[in-house]
Amino acid sequence: MYVTHRTRTTKRTALAMLQSAIDAGGDIDAATLSELVNALAPRKAHKPLDNSLRWVALACATTDARASLQCLHVVNGVAYGCDGNRLHYAPTDRPDGAYDAKTGDLIEDAPQPPDFTQVIPKPGAHNDAVRLGDFRALVTPTTRTAPDVTLVHPDNDCLGVFELYAHDATNGSGDGAVLWCNGESFVGEHDLGKFVVMGRRV
Repeated sequence: MYVTHRTRTTKRTALAMLQSAIDAGGDIDAATLSELVNALAPRKAHKPLDNSLRWVALACATTDARASLQCLHVVNGVAYGCDGNRLHYAPTDRPDGAYDAKTGDLIEDAPQPPDFTQVIPKPGAHNDAVRLGDFRALVTPTTRTAPDVTLVHPDNDCLGVFELYAHDATNGSGDGAVLWCNGESFVGEHDLGKFVVMGRRV
């Protein structure tokens, strides 16, 4: 399922429309001309990401082949960052669209985002509050430079969460940060926004 939001003509489509009109040798009506101008006119770069959006962007994919997960999406006043394992989201006044997760620039011809709201648990679905400082660290050697570190739920030895994801999600709040768990995922919020982090079996 995909979110629905207003889309505008892309530069690629506008150029095709213009070439078609030239080939046909006909006149371009006012509405089409306005659409072409809006699509082809130079656009100013958006302001840099603020603290809230930089935190949202932490959850964007960096190596995933799906381009839709590599950018920050704004839909109906909410910014979403997701890499398939975690979701950060926060309110924003930016227009709908896809933005570069590092520069904050609007991305032309960006892929349609998935429906991020499907990842967000319904209110009341999480009823187990756990302090981040109560998790037990489980270190797993890997072939990479740094080992994987999983934080194991203090009351469920079979459920954990990646340490990096937990610290990014809680914005480095430390051991006092609270995560709410439903046995499969962890959610929480702070002054920058809300998050959902999928748990992993240990």
